[in-house]
Amino acid sequence: MYHTALFEKLAGVQFRQKYRVRIYNLSNSNIKLERKEKFGDFISKKSINLTQEEFYQLIRKEDIRFLLEKNSEMAKDMFWAMRTRLLAPAVIVDYIREVFVMEEGNVRITFDQNIQAGIDQADIFDTNVTLVRVLEPNTMVLEVKYDDFLPNHIYSALQLPVHRREAVSKYVYCRQVQFQRNPVMQYTSLGESAL
Repeated sequence: MYHTALFEKLAGVQFRQKYRVRIYNLSNSNIKLERKEKFGDFISKKSINLTQEEFYQLIRKEDIRFLLEKNSEMAKDMFWAMRTRLLAPAVIVDYIREVFVMEEGNVRITFDQNIQAGIDQADIFDTNVTLVRVLEPNTMVLEVKYDDFLPNHIYSALQLPVHRREAVSKYVYCRQVQFQRNPVMQYTSLGESAL
């Protein structure tokens, strides 16, 4: 297994992509398979719906031909990535999100807290999965996302005496915890893992 998404993020690769499955509140009513692509400062996301059965086929790497039957180029790309690049689930990223939305500029402000990594487990529906905190208690990740422009009053509110723009990745935080807790992964070279 290769850790391409992790190493590309750490290396600052300008064009990269990552696949992920998203759910909300441990519910199986809205399961999204998403591809997040980063082009410098710009982000594009494409997603399709999955059933819980399809989700389990993905994580077990069973018959994933259903991806070819979806009306989605992204799903077909994922099928071939799983077949040719051995793409596989890497880590569970679990957190509590508070969202604020503003229509003007399509602004989304999120506060993510209690960020935890699911170690050695890919089943996001397993309520007994071992979760490990990745940030100090009471630490939040603030994200400000917008499409065309950031309204002045929000821009002004973000001007703090001491601040810096920083790339924060919940995924990287969780993978780092995963590497720290697994001695086999600590000694992999060039992104290869013996797992």
